[in-house]
Amino acid sequence: MKDTIRIYFNIARLLSLVFGILFCITIVGAIFGIPMIIASNKFKDALSMTDEQLVANRGSILGWGIFLAIVFSPTFVGLILLLIMTFMVDNYIRNIEQGEYQKNQKSFADTIEDGASTAWQNVKNTFKGSDVDKQRQELEKLEKMRNDGLITREEYETMRKKILGL
Repeated sequence: MKDTIRIYFNIARLLSLVFGILFCITIVGAIFGIPMIIASNKFKDALSMTDEQLVANRGSILGWGIFLAIVFSPTFVGLILLLIMTFMVDNYIRNIEQGEYQKNQKSFADTIEDGASTAWQNVKNTFKGSDVDKQRQELEKLEKMRNDGLITREEYETMRKKILGL
């Protein structure tokens, strides 16, 4: 995985430098060109950083990565690829920060697969019925049972409080 991170830093450095110089050809382009040249230097510095330095500069590295992705956002593929790589690097550094070095030993393919699996699980959890919906359904059933005379008013109140967690 560390090799993948180095590749990202090299690609980001080269893209930032080349396009930064090209943008600086015009005065208007210099608005993006100069920060891109600065980003190139930041990615160059990141190549030689120790784990501790990466952790200390995590926010800066993430910020410059997102900036680079935004600059390349007119090419949708460039935006997606750069964002994926930027957040992979951020996760790599976060794992170092949290002392979870074993997570950084995974291959690039395994990391992508785990990320996709986690994202899919989050989507499924988002669209599941919420606790409020479940409570509402249980209260409606309870109300029907009371109205049908299957439970007493006291039993209804006891079960209602239990459903609501009171």
